[in-house]
Amino acid sequence: MTSHIEKILANIKPEGTSDFCSKVVTPLDDLQIQVKGVGDLRLPLKPRIIKSLIKQSRPAKYGLKEKTLLDKDVRDVWETPKSRVKINQRQWKKSFDTTLSQLKTSLGLSEQSKLKAELHNLIIYEPGQFFKPHQDSEKCDDMVATLVVLLPSYYRGGTLIVDHQGDKKRFTSRSTSEDKLTFIAFYADCHHEVTPVTDGYRVALIYNLSLKTGSDASCKLSDIAAQETLNHALADYFENDQANVPEYLLESTRCKKFAYLLDHEYTAKGLHWSRLKNGDRTRVNALKDVADNLDMNIYLSLIDVHESWECHDDGDWGYHRRHRYWEYDEEIETEEKAEDEFTLGELICSEIEFRHCMNLDGKTINMSGLMIHEHEIFSTKSMDAFKPFESEHEGYMGNYGNTMDRWYHRAAIILWRKIDHYLMLLECNPKEFLRAIMPLAKNKKEQENVRRIVAHILPSWRGLRNENSSQNVSRVLQLALIIDSPENAAQLTKPLDEKALCKETINELLELANAYGVSWCTDVFSVWLTNRYKQQVIVAPLLSVIKALLSASSKNSLSLSNWLLKNQLKALKSNFDSDAKNYQQAELDACVSQRNNTLIALMSASLISKAFPVYDELISYTINNKNLFPAIELVSVLLKTQSYSQKQPSAKDSFSKLKFHAFEDIHAVLNSKPRSTNDWSIEDKNRCNCADCQILGKFLQASKKQKIIWPLAKGRRQHMHQVIDSMKLDRKSTRLNSSHTDISRMPSSA
Repeated sequence: MTSHIEKILANIKPEGTSDFCSKVVTPLDDLQIQVKGVGDLRLPLKPRIIKSLIKQSRPAKYGLKEKTLLDKDVRDVWETPKSRVKINQRQWKKSFDTTLSQLKTSLGLSEQSKLKAELHNLIIYEPGQFFKPHQDSEKCDDMVATLVVLLPSYYRGGTLIVDHQGDKKRFTSRSTSEDKLTFIAFYADCHHEVTPVTDGYRVALIYNLSLKTGSDASCKLSDIAAQETLNHALADYFENDQANVPEYLLESTRCKKFAYLLDHEYTAKGLHWSRLKNGDRTRVNALKDVADNLDMNIYLSLIDVHESWECHDDGDWGYHRRHRYWEYDEEIETEEKAEDEFTLGELICSEIEFRHCMNLDGKTINMSGLMIHEHEIFSTKSMDAFKPFESEHEGYMGNYGNTMDRWYHRAAIILWRKIDHYLMLLECNPKEFLRAIMPLAKNKKEQENVRRIVAHILPSWRGLRNENSSQNVSRVLQLALIIDSPENAAQLTKPLDEKALCKETINELLELANAYGVSWCTDVFSVWLTNRYKQQVIVAPLLSVIKALLSASSKNSLSLSNWLLKNQLKALKSNFDSDAKNYQQAELDACVSQRNNTLIALMSASLISKAFPVYDELISYTINNKNLFPAIELVSVLLKTQSYSQKQPSAKDSFSKLKFHAFEDIHAVLNSKPRSTNDWSIEDKNRCNCADCQILGKFLQASKKQKIIWPLAKGRRQHMHQVIDSMKLDRKSTRLNSSHTDISRMPSSA
């Protein structure tokens, strides 16, 4: 259903005549042409001269992405390059410029701007030749249109059909008796074709038309009443924040946006405020006035729209081929579409992806992460009027019905309130928000403004996404200090994670502790060091963090260091106890080096900070958990912590206790009797206690029994293999069949 705002925009028309295509007929007296190898061309052209032209011409090619192709099924026409064509500009220029001015007005371009024409080539169609539907690419950044100058000659057929979103204009052949030149200009986003010539020869000069901006490119709308109506409508739209907002968005604070999709298509090279086409230019100028009156930001963008529709086959069921509009380097050819085989139902979903965006100064900005929802999109041309650059039909698949997916390139104007600018940057990417606000935050005169901005964005703040850069973490911490509010600072910092605890951020963390207190800081740390599953998190660079804390000249360094060490001792014990409870011994053995690295870091950190109670408790925990810390593996722990313990006499007893524990266990293993050759027992206890695992456990612990067979269904057999894998038993000794599992222990398993 068309909204009130869309109706207002639709009623804003360009002043004077305005169309996607324009035709002007002029006398031919002022045009004098020479072609290398042919000489002067007398107009109207006679067949003899045209045949001479063809001899000096070549078959026209077209570009397909990086390739240049010759395919007469697509484009069958003769081409004479502009380097071989010479026009007497002294006589031609005055009348040509007058004609360009007429075309500019007819196309609805700014009166103060100027069209510049650059000759592209001279083309000749002989009987049977044609050019299939295509779209000219923009050969230069400011190109807006293509100009065809038909030279007088006799021909039939060769109709030029210009199609702008279903609105078609046809330009048919003329008689040789007309001593006139026909100028046909059309916007570059128009699809067009030349039907086969049936008789005679069709000859034309092809120009690229570029637009040089004048002083009125941003002129105000003369219809003051229409402008006021639009101003009030947009003011109501932004004041009523909850209007038409989906229920799932009602509780979130976000930047409300207004996106207006333009009527014409543009490329990244051709998109600019100064090169907007007829109705687009008029409506955009009206929206610029709205932005000025309502204190809003306005951006010009290119977006990709993806629509997914329910659809029904009008013909056979099943999968139908994919239809694409291929982009050529020089032109864009379109396939004949077969979408009329389908009847579209309801729109399932619509997604927008930003490809290109610029501000009023023409500066490109990154909005790749910006989200615009369906209720924020407005247009005066429906999507159906545009040809998708890609479409795909998916037939019935299982529980899924028919769907039709379409992708469109559209240009858009995006508006939002200036007070929401930083909220918009946050939606795009938190790093963009931080990058933009930090220069402001470092200006003491702007710090009150920064506090207001941070308070405005806090309800939408979710921290940094997958951020490993300490620079951006430091920016968050600096901002938390500048806003001078413990509550807001906590809300800003708590969404970070344990990566915020690193040597690069220590100075900012200590400044926050000085400003807001140690308890505030440790409360934030506690959130960082608890994951979403409520598990304790171990800080990977713990030793470097403790060293950085102790080397800083701050009254709170030792307090934070001691708190962190106690927290990490608790985290270590919690995580390792959980491992011991849930994993088989073989799995624990596989990860012993990782546990030892964590143990070494915490031992070393507690020694250099003289946190001896933490160190002593860590030694006791290690000694009492032989399954987690095998004696032979403790040798590396002792070697890597020895230098720290030697500097701390108070740690001597605990270090010696660990050393004696490791020596005693290693000595006992070395002096133990060899295992009996006939002893097949495996002592690893299975953590599962189901009936099948109890049978398996008894078999494994039996010293004499070598083979067991018992009936197992598929699910139970899978469970047995999972257990065997977790216990690191030899899978080669396990044989499966459809009804039971055979487990035979080989010597390698003993």
